[in-house]
Amino acid sequence: MLENKLMTPGEVAAHLHISVKTLRDHFKAGEIAGIVMGRGKSHLSVRYRPEDVQAFIDQRRTVIGPPSPSPKRNKLPASSYRIIDFNALLEKRKKPKP
Repeated sequence: MLENKLMTPGEVAAHLHISVKTLRDHFKAGEIAGIVMGRGKSHLSVRYRPEDVQAFIDQRRTVIGPPSPSPKRNKLPASSYRIIDFNALLEKRKKPKP
């Protein structure tokens, strides 16, 4: 009759290396399919098919490619302010006033 055994939340969480609470959050967000059994909405008892767990894994699989080249930096100064020579200002102040 049934080829695949339904998995408990504990089994699925252990398989995915996550907590049961995190698994429950994924289920409530609709990210992983499950079969609701038990006592209605106040106390959900959920079971998972192995193929749904595998689909969840496949959906979240990512491949990291080579790094994208960094954009060329602008060689111009970042601001239009001029550089102040404080030593020259100090010398100018020290000169006697006419």
